[in-house]
Amino acid sequence: MNRGSPLANEGTLGLGAFRSTLTYKAKRAKVKVVVVDRYFPSSQIHHNCTGKLTGAKLATRLTCDTCHVEVDRDENASFNIRDWSDIS
Repeated sequence: MNRGSPLANEGTLGLGAFRSTLTYKAKRAKVKVVVVDRYFPSSQIHHNCTGKLTGAKLATRLTCDTCHVEVDRDENASFNIRDWSDIS
């Protein structure tokens, strides 16, 4: 990457510096930043009924134990992260 690239320095930033920079820029752009707990099981909880999802650890499709609906692991995790501030 060249020096003018906005990603040139991100490899050298610590995560703390990255978070503060992200928060600062989001505040300027009037965008909300939500920090999710490191151990929040976003891909293991069904976003509709909060039941436990079962399936292989890295499977792309998981089945809810409660309502027996099959969901996409990544899409379900994104919904849980989006709604995390409502859950906690």
